[in-house]
Amino acid sequence: MPGLKQKWAFVLKVTLKDIEPSVWRRIVVPSSIALKKLHEALQIVMGWGNYHLHLFESRAGTFGLPDPDFPDDMLDQSRVRLDRLISAPGDRCIYEYDFGDSWRHEILLERVIEDTPGESRVWCIDGARACPPEDVGGPPGYAHFLDAIQDRDHEEHAELLDWIGGDFDPEAFDLHAINDALTPRHRRKRNEMARSQTTEPVLQRPTFKLPLHESDIPFENLFQGTDRHICVKALCDVGGRSKIGVGILELFPGSTTQPAHWHSLEEEHLYVLSGMATLHLGAAEFLLRSGSYVCFPANQPEAHYLHNHTQEMFRYIMIGERIEEDRVVYPVTPRVPAP
Repeated sequence: MPGLKQKWAFVLKVTLKDIEPSVWRRIVVPSSIALKKLHEALQIVMGWGNYHLHLFESRAGTFGLPDPDFPDDMLDQSRVRLDRLISAPGDRCIYEYDFGDSWRHEILLERVIEDTPGESRVWCIDGARACPPEDVGGPPGYAHFLDAIQDRDHEEHAELLDWIGGDFDPEAFDLHAINDALTPRHRRKRNEMARSQTTEPVLQRPTFKLPLHESDIPFENLFQGTDRHICVKALCDVGGRSKIGVGILELFPGSTTQPAHWHSLEEEHLYVLSGMATLHLGAAEFLLRSGSYVCFPANQPEAHYLHNHTQEMFRYIMIGERIEEDRVVYPVTPRVPAP
């Protein structure tokens, strides 16, 4: 492992064994994540319901929830971290869920990366196909289930469709929904709603600065280098609010913005005030000029950046959410992984 004081994250590929075509997820987790927390995250990213027992198998031993009535070699997972089981690219361990159906997941450590400061959550960056239904009978039962629901002439077609609720798409995979379920913001919202029913709301008055002249706000260098020079006037700082970022930016001739990137949770809006620049969006290029507007949705893995290819200043307004759990993905740099 790298130096002990540095925080690191693991890029893991989790594959459900004995299923073809494969059901898999690629996730990023803190290297120090507790096995208990990893189990909870795996239930979400794979799509399980957390109805059954589980264990982790590795060269370091077997970890889970020991049962005093059934003594065996299982070790208590409660204070064990993932980096005790795997620590270097290529290392593997097994996560088994539901000892009856025996859903065995291979966890492969693909990369060790520098963790973003302040990050401690799990997030999913890629995957394919839906998780099998609970209690379907393991891999053999799942294969039988798919045969039956896809064949109208199968003797169990109607029965199993009714059992699953009328419809099941084995190819379904919703990256945004998974990351939404992983973020703690839903829990905070529920807590806030509960508190709002028992306490008086706090009145927050609007912030006025009339008139507000652009010259009242100084430009600050956001980046300055040989090929990157960009300044910003942070309008949001005038209002003293922190949920939305609003700024007027100037991209100098010949400069680019930060490396190609996308946000896991934050949405961004761009409006051009003057000048021209090239927007690089994935493999495509678009010419932006005065009056152009672009919305960059969250969790859309098409990395983007701007390049001022002209000899004039490119001025634009950028509006973006500020979400604590957001992660910025830079596909061309090793600091944060790309899908």
